[in-house]
Amino acid sequence: MKYRGVEYQVVQTISGAFRWSIQFGEQEKSGLQPRRDTAIVHVKNLIDGRAERFPRLETASARS
Repeated sequence: MKYRGVEYQVVQTISGAFRWSIQFGEQEKSGLQPRRDTAIVHVKNLIDGRAERFPRLETASARS
């Protein structure tokens, strides 16, 4: 999936939780959330926070 030009993934695990992952350049972040919608909101909040701190990075990734 894509949000603000940044690719992310949300997949359901065998236990029923949802694992999210996102790549910012060479740095990868991931985690677990109990519900799919909370995992997506969490990822979007991370992307929004990253865009506020590093506006040029978000703009550059949105162009590609």
